[in-house]
Amino acid sequence: MCRDDLHMHFTDLAYARGTVCYLHGESARSCCAFEMGCENRILLSLPRALGASNVEIEVFTESASRLVLRAVCDWQGMEQGMDRYLTNPLTLDVGLYFYRVSLNTPVGRLYGYSSDGEIAFANEAAPTLQLSVSDFSHPAPDAFYGGIIYHIFVDRFRRGDTVSVRQGGVLGDFSQGIPEYPAYPGAPLKNNTFFG
Repeated sequence: MCRDDLHMHFTDLAYARGTVCYLHGESARSCCAFEMGCENRILLSLPRALGASNVEIEVFTESASRLVLRAVCDWQGMEQGMDRYLTNPLTLDVGLYFYRVSLNTPVGRLYGYSSDGEIAFANEAAPTLQLSVSDFSHPAPDAFYGGIIYHIFVDRFRRGDTVSVRQGGVLGDFSQGIPEYPAYPGAPLKNNTFFG
């Protein structure tokens, strides 16, 4: 099969999607939040039809401006037509990260990105899969369990007719909808809109 035939075959597989599972110690979850002190790994299920090899996870800072970790994934076997790849334990500091899946295929290097809760593939892709790492060294008091916690951002509401906006700030208007929204998850956002 020549490269053109492979390319035609691959474009027919544009619907091919993968899934991701987050392993926290012994438990598997769809939740993308890791806890410090646990053995945290990522398990990928990729369509066999991709012919994937050299599968990696590339983890970037919250702004997606800097690569902080590249983790090689080891092939674990096949299940229901999906190749399963597992990272070694991931060591990251507390924070919010974005990552993408990177893999070799017969038609070249592809990158995975988030698409409707699954992983889709393209020749280039921004890191859109989210990963947060928390440190719960001080657990919440028992009184909070089952309760509701309200967070009030007092600088976001208008108090009267005259409003002073801090330097570099922008006065927003609730009637105009969402004032700021990033181009994609992890894109830079000024977060400087105030409502009073």
